[in-house]
Amino acid sequence: MWIIVSENRVLKSPRPITLNGIRHPKEIFRNWSIDDLMNIGIKHFREESYDSFKYNSTGFTDVDNGEEIVRTHTLIENKEYLNRLKEKKITQIKSSMEQELLQGTIVIINEKEYKMNCTELDIIKLKNGINLAESNDETKIEIIDYDNNVYSNIPINIANTILKQIGLYWRTLNRKRITLRNQIMNASSEEELLSIDW
Repeated sequence: MWIIVSENRVLKSPRPITLNGIRHPKEIFRNWSIDDLMNIGIKHFREESYDSFKYNSTGFTDVDNGEEIVRTHTLIENKEYLNRLKEKKITQIKSSMEQELLQGTIVIINEKEYKMNCTELDIIKLKNGINLAESNDETKIEIIDYDNNVYSNIPINIANTILKQIGLYWRTLNRKRITLRNQIMNASSEEELLSIDW
């Protein structure tokens, strides 16, 4: 690229130009020496590139190093880019929570361990099962654990204790998700955003 210094006009490709009333063919850009071009007010031009998806330019500075003018930009992060990163990060955090919940959790009742499913849907199903049993004046319920083992005749109070424990585990992870989501939303840079992890 070239720049017509007096006009601060950048030419991205060779083209005929008129300077000081003299018309020059586009071939001067290929055939003339750097000194010849400089004598009529034309210099080589280079613009430092930047990721326009990630940054916005708030202005630029041209530096003349003799044979060439180099343009550098003052950059700020593109807010839309940061917002898209935030959305992606929030989705990753939610997915990490879901993956952890899919691993189940151990509940301990009367020194006996049960590995239980603990997604929100699992909690709702157990709660509905307890409610149904209680509405039918039943005192016991059947429970299926994480490994699909069936436990019959589980007293309702024990089932409620299991429900509370898996509910507490879910709430603990959900609070962590909410805390991380708030950190993500308050992040003001890509570096800060990328430092937030499950």
